[in-house]
Amino acid sequence: MARDTTQSKRELAAEVACLLAFSAIRNNDKVGLILFTDRVELFIPPKKGRSHTLRLIREVLFFEPAGRGTNAALALDYLNKIVTRRAVVFFISDFQAPDFSHPLAVSGRRHDLIAVHIQDEREQVLPNVGIITLEDAETDEQIEINTADRGTRARFSDLADEEANQLSRTLRRNNIDLFCGLASCRISKSLASSEGTWRPLESVTTASTWTRLTVMRIAVSEAS
Repeated sequence: MARDTTQSKRELAAEVACLLAFSAIRNNDKVGLILFTDRVELFIPPKKGRSHTLRLIREVLFFEPAGRGTNAALALDYLNKIVTRRAVVFFISDFQAPDFSHPLAVSGRRHDLIAVHIQDEREQVLPNVGIITLEDAETDEQIEINTADRGTRARFSDLADEEANQLSRTLRRNNIDLFCGLASCRISKSLASSEGTWRPLESVTTASTWTRLTVMRIAVSEAS
């Protein structure tokens, strides 16, 4: 039987976070972690050292959240309050959350904020596979749709495009850089190739474990 090698968004987000954490070890930078769902689940203050960074990586890989929802605005507000020095922040997410544009703008002014958009092509183009049932992992709400209907597939794609365009406009308006990555193709190399242009930094990693369609969001970093 053929093995499914498709990478989930949670796995890709964790991979990116781990890559950045290992970069902090190599540069002898401080790195910290914030995990959130509809609440702040965990905060580990920035420190240097291999053992500390490996602890962060373990949390990213194995942490089990208490919440099921996603509140990016609350997490950004918490970041702005707890991290008082200017930081380099990698916000790794699929950004499928209620409006968080205001705290995002505040974070963009206070910190060097970089958005890493984790995407899954299956959430952008609906395949023609007949009638299927979709379930929201946060609310358990189910909906049955006929993917054989051309109009349904077109509306699905239009909504996905509009969501992506809205995110791009929000980030551009606040001068926030954006990396994009599909769960079906790794972006570690593109991030790694950029490391040489980044200055040494203290890192604070912020991550949300959000479960809309197998999702985890992460964000990183605090600068010296």
